Amino acid sequence: VAFSTVYQQWNADALVTAHHEADQAETVIMHLLRGSGSRGLGGMTLHSVQEIAGVTVKILRPFLSVKKETLVQISQDIAGGFCEDETNASDVYLRNFLRLKIMPMLKERWPQTEAAIGRTAKILQAENEWMERMANKFLKDHSYGFQWLQIVEAQPFFAQHIAMRRRIMQAFIPFDEEFRTIDDATNIEPGMTVNLQKNWHIAATEKRIYLLPPPDRENIPPKTLLEKEFDGFFGDGIQSQAMPQSLAEQCCLRYRQKGDYIQPFGMQGTKSLQDYFVDRKVDAP
Repeated sequence: VAFSTVYQQWNADALVTAHHEADQAETVIMHLLRGSGSRGLGGMTLHSVQEIAGVTVKILRPFLSVKKETLVQISQDIAGGFCEDETNASDVYLRNFLRLKIMPMLKERWPQTEAAIGRTAKILQAENEWMERMANKFLKDHSYGFQWLQIVEAQPFFAQHIAMRRRIMQAFIPFDEEFRTIDDATNIEPGMTVNLQKNWHIAATEKRIYLLPPPDRENIPPKTLLEKEFDGFFGDGIQSQAMPQSLAEQCCLRYRQKGDYIQPFGMQGTKSLQDYFVDRKVDAP
């Protein structure tokens, strides 16, 4: 919280950290132990944007390839030293445990451990950047929807290599999700649903993969429907439908609810809205 407060008070352009080569190595190992994918194993990047206490902060890390000893010496020469967090001496925390117990043993056997891990992180970052670019291109070509409902075409998605499907899912979901959940969504099949955090869901049919908002959400954003003058086409009942203006003014846009029914034009009696959608081959969501 202190970072975000100072960032706003100074109207800062960026927050520059002193993360160094050893910090990067520790970060990569921590992500490895947690079962992260290649994006996590890329460690910290030179620059990123994060939300800290509700404030969007641009973070720069220019010293990721610099040894800790070098930064310590520079700080002593310029400022006479630096402040040490007292919790750094406790191995209760995973990062400190790695720093105090594991890294010294690795460096004793392999002195270039930190530099080697840093090189691997750089390689993975470059590959991650390329894969993210390809994933975003795929979504540009094969996804559509509204701000409250996003859709990916299923067959092009299923045709991708599993590594690309995983990266597409990471780009498709608009918030950070656990890698295990991303993996579940990557391997989704028609008829399956994967639960995400914040009560969102991924659901798949033969034709489409849906990113669905919480089921109890009542408010649908405005401008979801596009109104236009009647041009002689009565619509297909799925993406468009012609109706009298007087009837349209009485319409209420909402999600389908249990018990909804319809009286199709030209038919006697009513029909379950769910059955009507099934007959018209409208996907379940």
